[in-house]
Amino acid sequence: MRPPHTVGTLINNHHAIFSDFPTDYYTGLQWWKLIHKAQVMELNSFPAEFQPLVQPIDTWFINRKLGMLFETKTGNGKLVVCSIDLENDLKNRPVAAQLRHSILTYMNSNLFHPEQEVAQSMIEEIVTV
Repeated sequence: MRPPHTVGTLINNHHAIFSDFPTDYYTGLQWWKLIHKAQVMELNSFPAEFQPLVQPIDTWFINRKLGMLFETKTGNGKLVVCSIDLENDLKNRPVAAQLRHSILTYMNSNLFHPEQEVAQSMIEEIVTV
């Protein structure tokens, strides 16, 4: 398969998850190294109203619902799911380290209350493919 080609990225820049990671509603320079080789998650089976926090915009001729970062309630818990590499070589990747910090700070705060909910089976589907 050929890799997905996207035409832009929509970011929910007002969300508290980005409190320590300044961003606009579109990708600026700080996003380049984060998303350049990142994998997207196909979210077509998610509810129509579900909106990821970082949503790559698919090409007009394929038009899938894609995501790179989202939060959700599922079962008795809550999750943040991210397909951007926020683990490897963070000492040499300060932007990735800062996004990771912002996400973890949010998850450990009293603001972490996802509004959207998806079934656990949908989460399992995207993380096991």
